[in-house]
Amino acid sequence: MHPSDPEFWRKPHVVAVTAYIDDMANFDRFNDIYREYFKTEPLPTRSTVAVKQLARGAHLELTMTAVRSRK
Repeated sequence: MHPSDPEFWRKPHVVAVTAYIDDMANFDRFNDIYREYFKTEPLPTRSTVAVKQLARGAHLELTMTAVRSRK
């Protein structure tokens, strides 16, 4: 599977996420969407960082680490 395939970015391939969020008032909403997106436990490990501003007016930026099988 290649990173250009949307399924690559789903569980179980994603193992860690760093989320940069510009307003912690939206944290609960983000958390709900995160759980809905990944759907199954265990969720990827996550760090959430509050930032003052993101590029181009974005409210959220994610950095994901994914692994793939060497099969």
